[in-house]
Amino acid sequence: MRSDLLWRILKETARKFIAINGLFLASGLAFDILLYCIPLLFLVLSAIGYIFAISDHAIVDAQQILQQLLPGADQIVAENIDFIIANRGQFGFWGFISFLVLSTATFGTVRMVLNMVFAVKQPRSFLKGKLIDLLMLVVASGLFIFTVGVSSIVAVIRGIGRQTPLLGSLLEPGWTLISAVLGFLFTVSLFYVFYRFCPARGLKGAALWFACLTGAILFEISKWSFAWYISFAQTYVLFYGTLSGFLFFLLWIYYTSVVFILASTVGWVIEEHLNHSLRD
Repeated sequence: MRSDLLWRILKETARKFIAINGLFLASGLAFDILLYCIPLLFLVLSAIGYIFAISDHAIVDAQQILQQLLPGADQIVAENIDFIIANRGQFGFWGFISFLVLSTATFGTVRMVLNMVFAVKQPRSFLKGKLIDLLMLVVASGLFIFTVGVSSIVAVIRGIGRQTPLLGSLLEPGWTLISAVLGFLFTVSLFYVFYRFCPARGLKGAALWFACLTGAILFEISKWSFAWYISFAQTYVLFYGTLSGFLFFLLWIYYTSVVFILASTVGWVIEEHLNHSLRD
């Protein structure tokens, strides 16, 4: 009986996803996320400029981080260190201004997409919608800062434990698990905030949690694939160049957008099924 119910939910999810043109909505959402990344790039360049101005040791550390995250990017930054340091204030100013503008536009797109998925007949007014977009920006930023803070504390404690070789080797699997759990909880929390409060009529109860867990699990899979790419690219970046990293990044953003819409569709189907069951 449960297998029949699961199969029915999967079929209804596929029908709903096709009916709302989920792949098309994902392409629009991915485009807005790319625009959202532009001010983030300016803010990152501003931060790098201030870090580089501190000491040569900070430059080496920052280049190592860039090499791990985006192979080949450290060389590009190294060739433009003087320019980045000289213009770090402008990068920060224009990055912050454009971040406020483009981020609210991105969250507005998320709100409209979820309104379509959840079949909202009466969306919020323009002013209320923009206020919700700004609130989502504050909440999402707060969740990110909180997660980074907790992860930093865990990293510090982990580093202290490594000073004792025997104790560090015993606790290493536990620290890895804690880091993975923190990342997963952050993703679940972010999906919860979006699915519950962003649209005019959000998901509730079991449907909300099922959608959040589905989206978080699929998103974690994308993170593993991105980590695999980083290890792969470090070997072949000299042959293919950094363009392959950018193309993979575009594909990853599109996949994330598809996951976001697909998980919300799963939650909507489950909520509709529960509502029909209560009526019967």
